[in-house]
Amino acid sequence: MTAKAVLTCALTGALTDPSMANLPVTPEEMAESARQAWDQGATIVHVHYRDQRPGMGMMPTWDVGVVKSINDAIRERVPGIIICQSTGIM
Repeated sequence: MTAKAVLTCALTGALTDPSMANLPVTPEEMAESARQAWDQGATIVHVHYRDQRPGMGMMPTWDVGVVKSINDAIRERVPGIIICQSTGIM
């Protein structure tokens, strides 16, 4: 019998400053990180959406346009992955 597992990858921390760690912020960066997670066996990505204004990438956002652009980029790059949308700390 083979044990099975579901792997989830959290792409960012809740309020982690991307200038202090290599974290994705933009839709393209999030999509690439999701692709890397998928390639390593993850089937779910946990996403904290980030403010897209310069220097504000550590702050969460629920701006519909930002959320849509990040989800669309991830789905385009990794159609089979499940996106777990986080409310973060807001």
